[in-house]
Amino acid sequence: MARRLLLLAAVQDGASRTEAARIGGMDRQTLRDWVHRFNAQGPEGLRDQRHPGPTCRLTVSQQAELAALIEAGPELVRNGVVRWRRIDLQRVIAERFGVSYHERIHPVKAALRC
Repeated sequence: MARRLLLLAAVQDGASRTEAARIGGMDRQTLRDWVHRFNAQGPEGLRDQRHPGPTCRLTVSQQAELAALIEAGPELVRNGVVRWRRIDLQRVIAERFGVSYHERIHPVKAALRC
């Protein structure tokens, strides 16, 4: 936040945005974004903002059931596999809880991250 304030002060003192951005090690567009945030929110707008991320699709009890299932491991006869793969867990989550995840999303990380 202090570095961002110093760059904005440099612009206020007459430095061009291009020069201030170069000194601060960012591109002009990034500096412009910080100027807009400062104008809209004041110095608090220059703080890093944490984003909450996606909401959990499984309830707490479903998460506990999934964790227990993973800990127990698959059964060859019932699950058809000897170890859990991403695609197997996606199938189990969809069948048991009615929640589907995109093939690129790791279902366990997504389901248990909350």
